[in-house]
Amino acid sequence: MPRRLIDITPDRSLLPKLGFAGYTAPQAIAELVDNALDARRESAKLHIEIRIVPDRYEVADDGCGMDRRTISKALVLAWSRKKGQLGEFGLGLKTACLSLGESFDIHSSTGGGREFRIAYDPVKWAKSGRPWRVPLEEARVRRGRPGTRITIRRLKVYYPRLPALVRQDLQRRFSPFIRSGEVEVRVNGHKCELEEVRLLPGSRREFTIAGRDGAHIQGWCALLAEGSTKGLYGFHTYRRNRMITTFDKIAIGEDPTISRIIGEIHMDHVPVTHNKREWIRESRPYREAASLLGHELRGLVREARRQARLDTVTPAVEREVKSWQRRIAEAVNSEDFQRFAARFRLLAAAVGGGGGGGGGNSRGRKGRKAPAPSRARAALLVHGRSIPFKHHFAPLGVRAGRRQSTVARRHGLEVYTNTDFPAYATTKDKVFYAVLNTAETIAEYLVRESREDPARAEEIKDLILRKASELKLQMEA
Repeated sequence: MPRRLIDITPDRSLLPKLGFAGYTAPQAIAELVDNALDARRESAKLHIEIRIVPDRYEVADDGCGMDRRTISKALVLAWSRKKGQLGEFGLGLKTACLSLGESFDIHSSTGGGREFRIAYDPVKWAKSGRPWRVPLEEARVRRGRPGTRITIRRLKVYYPRLPALVRQDLQRRFSPFIRSGEVEVRVNGHKCELEEVRLLPGSRREFTIAGRDGAHIQGWCALLAEGSTKGLYGFHTYRRNRMITTFDKIAIGEDPTISRIIGEIHMDHVPVTHNKREWIRESRPYREAASLLGHELRGLVREARRQARLDTVTPAVEREVKSWQRRIAEAVNSEDFQRFAARFRLLAAAVGGGGGGGGGNSRGRKGRKAPAPSRARAALLVHGRSIPFKHHFAPLGVRAGRRQSTVARRHGLEVYTNTDFPAYATTKDKVFYAVLNTAETIAEYLVRESREDPARAEEIKDLILRKASELKLQMEA
């Protein structure tokens, strides 16, 4: 079979198309910061100055700069000799600049009295008869200091709040470098400071996990002083001290009951996408890391859920639920409910202690007067026997239903509201959530014990809630 070689040189339109990589402005600027960090001088603090104004972006650093050979390769796609550094893919500078604007230029010097400049202009690029070639300019400077400055023009995006958003992103994304004092970053003159978070006292701890082939996962975890209702919890994940994802729910999942969890996870051995915006989640190192972290963080998840219960089940909530329990018991013992029950096979019911009695005597089967129920708890009278009932808040698991119940001779009817159920974490009225569960459980119990049509439970629940609400309003009037 005849064979010949074909030319697969990229079309000249490839370079402009890099601008459609999907970067946000902060992500694109972070790529340029990556290159500056890779160019920092040994034993010298790196300063990065970022300027964001309506007609241009500038990113300047006082790193080691680029010589003629290095800057001549700056626009070569995928060219990189960096091993174990942030800019290992050789795509970030081009993609980032073209995501931000339509044209850009690079000035760089190693400090030897010479400065180099290359520029990309889309009009000249399109008209060029020699694709994939750009001019390199060289000039002598008097007091040339080492460093690089990138200027981007003909901007694709700008809005007044952008500088503040970029500063917020960078101080989180590069916090390990800022914390160590290796780097100082300023945006429009404002210094990037470490993000402050309020932690639950005593909850922060460091961890190191040994993986395969000598790899390690390390970081810290803690509980926020207050849980987040906007999803701002989880882990900032890092590779080589550069953030890959923010508020990542790796190994913990997404659930309102764990919205206090916060921390950092460093996984230098786990591969990332070329734009450093995501971990390669199907890779073996990532899956192994997620599994190891799941074991490491189990105790933290349990504590977060315990704190979530404490946040919502306050003494005031418990007192209010008990008050409602008494009103429910009175409602079931009321004349309205007794008249309703007489139409069906529902068992007689009466109020227990603490409810204050609620209207008329309750009679057991065959018209005999029922014995007085326990004075300690609200109770139902079933077959002439006092059945106390009580509500509890309890973590039953995210996969369990919103409520459960048990019936025992000693403890009576126990109603459990599942504090792990997602709807519980999102509702603001925890008390009525518990009241609804209690009324539903009692209605189902009465229907079951009376061998009544199960469909009747909804009607009975509504009657209990209606009458209990009337009694509650009367009490508070």
